Amino acid sequence: YCKGKIGMCAAGIGTNLTNDVGCKPANIVMKLMACRMNAKQEWLHCIKISDDKGKAMGVQSEIEKCYDDLKIQP
Repeated sequence: YCKGKIGMCAAGIGTNLTNDVGCKPANIVMKLMACRMNAKQEWLHCIKISDDKGKAMGVQSEIEKCYDDLKIQP
């Protein structure tokens, strides 16, 4: 659905990033709350969107803006 609509790099924190030493991975989920591209830039809010409205996380105004931009009605 988002192919051709998002023109930036997106990345997540996954099991192999947080556990690269060969131990059995823990059953946890990490979500970013804020990010910045370098030390000179301001922190920006991060959100998680879902097609299930109850699963969206983050600043509500940012979530609504994203749903509107992507023309998604959860």
